[in-house]
Amino acid sequence: MTDLMRDELGAPKIVDRATFQAELDVLRVREKAHTHEGDAIAAARRRLSMVEVDPTIKLVGPHGPVTLLDAFEGRRILIAYYFMWNTGKPAPEQCEGCTWVTSQVHELSYIHSRDVTYATFCQGPYEESARYHDFMGWEMPWYSAQDSLDTLLVGRRVGMMHIVCYLRQGSNVFETYWTTIRGVEAMDNNYRLLDLTVYGRQETWEDSPPGWPQGDIIDTVRTNGRPTSQWSRLKAGPFGRPGNRQALNRAYQHLDLVPKGATKTLCLLPCHGFAITIFERTSSRLVADHSRDDFGPEPVRKLIAYFSRCR
Repeated sequence: MTDLMRDELGAPKIVDRATFQAELDVLRVREKAHTHEGDAIAAARRRLSMVEVDPTIKLVGPHGPVTLLDAFEGRRILIAYYFMWNTGKPAPEQCEGCTWVTSQVHELSYIHSRDVTYATFCQGPYEESARYHDFMGWEMPWYSAQDSLDTLLVGRRVGMMHIVCYLRQGSNVFETYWTTIRGVEAMDNNYRLLDLTVYGRQETWEDSPPGWPQGDIIDTVRTNGRPTSQWSRLKAGPFGRPGNRQALNRAYQHLDLVPKGATKTLCLLPCHGFAITIFERTSSRLVADHSRDDFGPEPVRKLIAYFSRCR
């Protein structure tokens, strides 16, 4: 791929402000038409028929087996992303495309406000893939659908990335939409922003003028042998990754490091060398502050070893 920092790149011709605005006004007509066509497609999507799905299809979550109905978390709609998984492979060998789009799913409160749940259905085993979820610092609900894929993805290619939308009516579940390949760009905001820039996504399939930087998509989603977004997690370390409150809680429970008397851990923070503070809350009231200055280095080594298995 062209080195943006060192190579001589093509650039648009330089014009005065009036000429620039006139060209932009012409483009804006096409942009608005594109937006309106997208609205029309979305309207047609809302009018699709639906197909009933067995609500008792089994998934595996953090507390063991659950059903597809459970994954709705009581809401009316469920959006499930089917994450590709390379069983038995370390983090660098996991899917860079699924990592790319999943890394962009953070704030879910706006989706929840519309009575919609978002969850990841991994196509690999739960324990193995949940460590990757923790390593990446993701907070969205995470399930293994490995044993039910032939049923959940009937008529589609198991092992590919998919977004599937479901509707719940009481205890009945229906599939209302699905997409794959470039359809999962619905989760992406990086490319939507890049599309606004002079060089776009910088991929070979794009229709760009001569001299514009272009390369393979792999140059974006995989860097130095790993999915690109893994590097920021490695740099941050196990205590500094975004969203790792839940991951640390799970690690503490797994390693039996929760102090006696603490019934619920809300947040764990490293402080003062090897000391770790555990805050316990009931509802919104802080009821205990279990500061452990007597841990010593061994529990911290255990935590680091726990997260190292994810890498």
